[in-house]
Amino acid sequence: MTDEKPLKQALLLPVSTAPEISRRPAWPVWRLAWLLLTLFIWGLHINLRTLEGNFPETIESQRSGRRPFGRRAEEAFLSVPNASSAIKASRLFATKPHLAGTPQDLTTAVDFLQILQREFNITPPAVEPIFPAGSSESQYATRSISKAIRPYAWIDTYYPIMNTPLDRSLQILDEDGTLLWEANLVEVSDLTDPDAGQYFDAVPTFHGLSREGDVTGKLIDGNYCTQDDYGNLVEKGVDLSGAIVLCRYGGIFRGLKIKGGQDLGAAGVLIYSDPIDDGTVTVENGYLPYPNGPARNPTSYGLIGSTEWGEDFADWIDKHVVAYLNLDSSVSGSRFRMSGSPLLAHFIRDTAEEIPHPTDSGRTLWDATQDDGPLFGLANVGPSALNEEALKIREMEIAAADNVGVSPLGSGSDYTVFLQRNGIASTNGGFGATVHDPVYHYHSVFDSERWQEIYGDPGFSRHIAVAKHLGLQTLRLASSLALPFNTTHYAYELESYLETAQGIADQASLDVHFKPLKQSIQAVQKASQALEEEKRTSLKDLQKIIDDWKKRHQRRHWLARTLKKGVRTLMRGVCSVKNALGRECLCHHGKAHRRSEAVLHKQDTEEDEILVGVLLHEGYECLLGHDSTLHPRRRVPVKRLIRVLKRIRAVNKKSSAFERAFISEDGIKDREWYKHLGVAPGKWLGYGATTFPALTEAITFEKNATLANYEVERLEKLLDKLEKRLKA
Repeated sequence: MTDEKPLKQALLLPVSTAPEISRRPAWPVWRLAWLLLTLFIWGLHINLRTLEGNFPETIESQRSGRRPFGRRAEEAFLSVPNASSAIKASRLFATKPHLAGTPQDLTTAVDFLQILQREFNITPPAVEPIFPAGSSESQYATRSISKAIRPYAWIDTYYPIMNTPLDRSLQILDEDGTLLWEANLVEVSDLTDPDAGQYFDAVPTFHGLSREGDVTGKLIDGNYCTQDDYGNLVEKGVDLSGAIVLCRYGGIFRGLKIKGGQDLGAAGVLIYSDPIDDGTVTVENGYLPYPNGPARNPTSYGLIGSTEWGEDFADWIDKHVVAYLNLDSSVSGSRFRMSGSPLLAHFIRDTAEEIPHPTDSGRTLWDATQDDGPLFGLANVGPSALNEEALKIREMEIAAADNVGVSPLGSGSDYTVFLQRNGIASTNGGFGATVHDPVYHYHSVFDSERWQEIYGDPGFSRHIAVAKHLGLQTLRLASSLALPFNTTHYAYELESYLETAQGIADQASLDVHFKPLKQSIQAVQKASQALEEEKRTSLKDLQKIIDDWKKRHQRRHWLARTLKKGVRTLMRGVCSVKNALGRECLCHHGKAHRRSEAVLHKQDTEEDEILVGVLLHEGYECLLGHDSTLHPRRRVPVKRLIRVLKRIRAVNKKSSAFERAFISEDGIKDREWYKHLGVAPGKWLGYGATTFPALTEAITFEKNATLANYEVERLEKLLDKLEKRLKA
């Protein structure tokens, strides 16, 4: 943009003199560390200084040297997202395959790096900033964020274990081994969808991280291959030893479908997407298949980059990160869905209620949580024609939401390491499909830019709404004096978690002593209410200081205006006399007056926000020296401000500690990588969340009262420690 104010030269990272860490060559995964961090860490430490060059400047802002923050920054940001830029970005990144570890993955990372360098006026260093994980450059880049005074961006390269197939086939043979049928494992397409047509074989059909082999066995229908489905087969006497299990996609994490078959002795597992799950949008219901219609045409390596990075910098994350906003698939249907930590549930909803609905001007983005797709069939097909099992799975997802409308987080995206291992309050969301939306071709070559522009989100209005919501949350988290965490809501959600566990224990007829845990939860509820009250009163006290300060300055400004008005009247009189005597009157006060009036008007309307912004972004120690010509700082009650700001800071630290309080170094039994005892992906769900997971699974799977009581004690100790922290 021609009116952008150039930032100073980007931070130059030093060349490492330390010996390089030797790693076995493997599939590299390029991950932009900026993408994982900047939403909060960068925003909290660099604040809105990074946004200076990206907002159009007004004459007043140029004159005063002020940067936009608070409501002004929000308004400026919300004016930016638009359809053309959203489509342009989507076409840049979504029109070519970029499977993790491939050269295209690096190309995509570099493309995004260049966008950051351009948009934030970062001078590209002489050597492209792509660092091996573990190197001194990589460590320095992340650990210096909290001290940086200007933005910089880089790429970290990790080397996890990954694989892709050299060859694969799927055949049906008769008893003597004669070939009866062979599956086409390549998705056939033409140039109707140019991306699908060009890259139809770019990502082969295979199970990630599966072993090589050639197996033959009887075919067994496993339905969704959930634990219940496998249990039903065992009850019916079906022997899975050496069998090939056929699994419908959906319901649970696909990896658990394979593990369930493996545990019962199966030789292989096939996963397919069943058109019966597509609701009313089927060929039988009158719709053409894609690419000529919205019906289904007759997967990816996930979490690797974020997990590696989250493990690598766990100590730094614990010290500097307060929250993590995740965005995976922003639009695949018409219904807005949000999941997150209970700490952020109200914040998620409140900000969504401030964003306009993408297609209905009379509603909000949050209202889209009730939206449905437009495709009900060319024939009048009622709900009875929909698959009951598929509907049940969707209803379970909806029922998981709390009374605010936000569901707990399980797994399935990059927030996993932040929440489940490091105890960072996180969110995830976007628009998902209903049974009446065009079929979303997940993990398919037809999950393409063309599908998105024609069926997924024509006009990209939903993409714009998601971008605005994400940006508004980021600005609020970065600029709010008090973190928008609701510890009381979380504390009461814990009681509902306990009630769920009690119900499961009663059904299992296990003698579990829940009373001490309930008492600990109630103590945390009481401490949380006291913390919320301290937040409210400290902010109220701060506002009183600001109001008192403003009133004093308004009186002073009134006096200044009165004097200036008198001077103007006197000067006009002098000019009248001079003109009557035929003498020229050179009066220059008009221009100066207009300038001073503009400054005073701006000061009157924005003093509250500006003072808070200065306190937040510049630090209260800078208050006396900043723009002293406009604000006589000597009369600002600095000591009172410092006292109240310390109170707010203490509240923030306690609020941030709430999520971390559920982290246990011992983790969850049989999957110790997960350390959050409040919520985790279900052991046999994968995506879906299980609350009080170690306790719930001790009852559900182990059916062990001794183990369940041990888990009750673990939770009780964590909660008692949290209560003391909140009351300190």
